[in-house]
Amino acid sequence: KIGRGIVGKCIASRKPFLARDIRMDKSYISGRNETRSELCVPIIAGKHCWGAINLESNHIAAYTTEDQQFLETIAIQTGIVIQSLDLQNKMNGSQLGDDMDRAEQIQRSLLPKSIPNHSDIEFDLVFEPSMQISGDFYDLTEQTADKFLLGIGDVIGKGIPGALLMSNFYASYQSEIKSTRPLGEVMRFLNQKLAEDMDISREVTFFLSQLDARRGVLRYVNAGHPPPMIFHRDGTWQRLEVGGPILGADNNAEYPEAEIALVKDDLMVLYTDGATEAVDGSGQLFDEQGVIDCVQEHLGARVDVIGSALLERIYRFTKSNNLKDDVTIILARYQPQDR
Repeated sequence: KIGRGIVGKCIASRKPFLARDIRMDKSYISGRNETRSELCVPIIAGKHCWGAINLESNHIAAYTTEDQQFLETIAIQTGIVIQSLDLQNKMNGSQLGDDMDRAEQIQRSLLPKSIPNHSDIEFDLVFEPSMQISGDFYDLTEQTADKFLLGIGDVIGKGIPGALLMSNFYASYQSEIKSTRPLGEVMRFLNQKLAEDMDISREVTFFLSQLDARRGVLRYVNAGHPPPMIFHRDGTWQRLEVGGPILGADNNAEYPEAEIALVKDDLMVLYTDGATEAVDGSGQLFDEQGVIDCVQEHLGARVDVIGSALLERIYRFTKSNNLKDDVTIILARYQPQDR
C-alpha cells in the first residue's frame, strides 16, 4: 500500500530509502524474517512514479550509497521502458525509438566497460544482442591484483521483459558479490530472491567463477547455464557442470562449488545459449559441437581471434545478418609467466 512500509514510503515520497538495519526503522513492515537491511529506489519517468525497485539482504549494512547510485541507474532504465510501453500507442515510431536507444545505452552502462589486463591471463569478450536491449549479462572484473570474476547469464525471456529482469537481477548480484561469502552462498541468495515471487516467471541461468591467476585455480558454480568448457593445449576439453538448477525454480536449491587446477595454455570458453541454439535454414542447431569444432580449429590463435571466429561461424551457420537470440562469449587463457 502506498505510504506504508519502506516500499510504500519510497513510492509516496519519490525518494530513495536506504536502511542499514531495518529493525531500527519504525516504517518497516515485516514480510521476510531473514531481512536485516534494505535498499529501495523509486521508478520515475516523466511526471509519474511507476513503482519501486527493492533489494533486501540477510545481513546488516549490506548496502552502501554506491549501491544506491547503481540501483538508481537501473531505475532510470526501467522507467524509460515502462513509459515507452505506456505511450507506445500515443507516440510516433521515432519517439519510441529514441526512448529505446536511451534504455539500451543505460543497460550497456551497467555491464563492465573494459576487459581486464593481466600478464598471466588473456581475456576476450563478445557481446552481440539480437535486439536493441538484451537479456544476456556478464561479469568480467578484477577483484584483486590476481583474482578475477568471470560470470555469464541469461534470463528466461527476450526483449523488454527479459531486459528488465536482467537489470534488476544484475543489481542484486552486484550488491551481493561485494561480500566475502563463497560463490555457492551468493548463488543461493540470488536464487531465493528470484524464487520468492511465484506469481511471476523469474528464472535465470547463471555461471559464476573466480579465477586465481597466482595459484592457477578456478572456483566455480553453475546454476542451470550451458556448461562452459576448458580446452587444454592438446585439444581435449571438459565441461564445467557442478552446481544446481536454474535460479528461481526452487527456493531450497543448493549450489555446491567446484575447484579446478589450471595448467599452462588452458582456455576457458563461456557462452550463452544464443550461440548453441542458433538455427540454420533446415532447423539444425549450431549446438555445443559447433562451439567445440570452431575453438579446436583456432586453438593456437589469440583469444580475440577465437572469439571473432566463433561469432562469424554462428552468423555463417544461420545464413542471416540478424540473430534470433543474444550471443555472449567470454574467453580466458591461462598463460603463467616464468618467475
